[in-house]
Amino acid sequence: MESGHSDVASGLSDGNDGGRPEGRSMKRHQRRSVRSRSRTDKIGKAKLNVLNISNMGDRVAECQLETHNRKM
Repeated sequence: MESGHSDVASGLSDGNDGGRPEGRSMKRHQRRSVRSRSRTDKIGKAKLNVLNISNMGDRVAECQLETHNRKM
């Protein structure tokens, strides 16, 4: 029975040891997501301008998309 008791104790210690690094990694992940949000807030959003809307046929809209780095 002593061997069974030591197995339970080792299982508990493994669970506690495994839980600590996970908690740290979760905190690090949360910090990264906060940083990434602040970066995206600094970048200007894309602008979509409607130039013309055709009333004939399929009602086609002519638009212009302007991004922060002029691509697209």
